Amino acid sequence: MRGRNFFRRFLGVRKKRLKGIPSPEEFWNILEEERARADRIGYELSLLVFQLGIGGDPCAITEPLLQVLEGRVRSFDQVGWWNKQEMGVLLAGASAEGAWKFADDVRQKVAVAASELPFRLYTYPTPLFPKGEEDGFSFRPGEGRVQKEVQRLESLFVYQLPAWKRAVDILGSSLLIVILLPVFAIVALWIAIVSPGPALYKQRRIGNSGRPFTIWKFRTMKASADESVHRQHVEHLIKSGEPMTKLDSLKDPRIIPLGNLFRRLGIDEFPQLINVLRGEMSLVGPRPDVPYSVRYYLPWQTRRLETNPGLTGLWQVSGKNKTTFKDMVRLDIRYTMKRSFLSDLRILVLTIPSILDQIVWKALKEKQQVQ
Repeated sequence: MRGRNFFRRFLGVRKKRLKGIPSPEEFWNILEEERARADRIGYELSLLVFQLGIGGDPCAITEPLLQVLEGRVRSFDQVGWWNKQEMGVLLAGASAEGAWKFADDVRQKVAVAASELPFRLYTYPTPLFPKGEEDGFSFRPGEGRVQKEVQRLESLFVYQLPAWKRAVDILGSSLLIVILLPVFAIVALWIAIVSPGPALYKQRRIGNSGRPFTIWKFRTMKASADESVHRQHVEHLIKSGEPMTKLDSLKDPRIIPLGNLFRRLGIDEFPQLINVLRGEMSLVGPRPDVPYSVRYYLPWQTRRLETNPGLTGLWQVSGKNKTTFKDMVRLDIRYTMKRSFLSDLRILVLTIPSILDQIVWKALKEKQQVQ
């Protein structure tokens, strides 16, 4: 009730200043809509969150702050409550540097010490800058002091892993590792017989919030295989909009005997159950991408990095290699926003039929090519 009374004092009484200040829930919806608009049109977006009444009553600083903001914000900017102790200012088309100057100017006009009106600055989009495949990506939202202080707006949209999902991941991956141990041994032995080199292959991938991690796969290519071929193939698929055809469907000479079968059945991905057990991945989620693919992402496409990657996902049971890269990203984002226990269960149940469907579709396509 105290929070509700606090908002009433300013939503109802301050009719002459910034009429109808949105509540935290309303302001969050505005932020989501503005982010989507920035993706479509292609402009920068900054969010300032002013902390009110440090060590005192937040009402004492709110009135002068509203007076200043009334004369400073533009018609397409938005002011709203972040929570009952903080006020947000959404600046459309403003860079990190511009938003920082705006905040400094507001604090000077409010005539308080900087320590009495601290703020946080978020900017969008914050481009992914590759530092090298082993290091993953860094984020450079501003320059000088702004670069050190600004935060990524994307970080506010990262979906926390629900307790039920983590519990399913731990139980499911543990059970599957025990059941599949004989398969692990047989596949590893086969690889050792038909191809010199280690049975397992490690690779750097990009996970939740752009953090890099290492996955393990059963090696299905020759140990000396040139990765530049895959890099070029990935770049072509992203830029061309063609279906996500795998290289092995193009008679890739780097594949070892039975390597194609392992890939089509997903057997090469089994070691990633360890990544699920460690919390780096989930049983269900977007597939973790390689760094040289992520560098080509558009801002809106980085949304698929806002949750834990998975062994299987909505894309895998919705056509997979029949879809384009953009289709895959849209499916992954849809899953992230609407995931639930039932949706995860449905995807897990549909995974095996989807794999079999892909095998049949692949066989028919190869038959047509021969004819």
